[in-house]
Amino acid sequence: MLLAELYLKIVTFICSIVAFQIYEALGKVCPKVRRIFIRDATYEANLQDLFQYFPNLKSLNGDCYLSKTWMTEIMTTENHSLMSLSVTYSNETSQFEPFDFNDLLTCLKVQKLGFELSLFVMDKAGRFTKFFTELRKFLNKNLLSVYTKIKVCTRLTVDHHVNRSSPTKWHLR
Repeated sequence: MLLAELYLKIVTFICSIVAFQIYEALGKVCPKVRRIFIRDATYEANLQDLFQYFPNLKSLNGDCYLSKTWMTEIMTTENHSLMSLSVTYSNETSQFEPFDFNDLLTCLKVQKLGFELSLFVMDKAGRFTKFFTELRKFLNKNLLSVYTKIKVCTRLTVDHHVNRSSPTKWHLR
């Protein structure tokens, strides 16, 4: 392992332990941060802390773990500026957890016009195939295909990656 990789792993571990302190410190030093990328599949991102310490945050991309309450965290944080949330569950340690379809729909409906949510789940073993099959049926019934002519809308992309599947995209009606 390269020294730089070891250093990054140590820093990531420390960040996981004292994330709230680091968020607070970085928020004071860099209050205008608009984009954050987290690359640690074992790190649990606390969205409410991120919203609190980075009030200008527009885009959050990560290969990280979101708590079971991530949709509630987004919905209950008033006046957050987040417009793009892209989460990748790249391996078994990413800890993808199935969620309630209606909660997802509600979460999307309360976002600002133009919000984009992307979920990418690598699932080589096919553990979540049934969940994503049902999710697609639900979304096809309740949302529109993204290929319509609406330019500014709330969008959702879901990619359950089993054997090179293609992402599916929808937007609110």
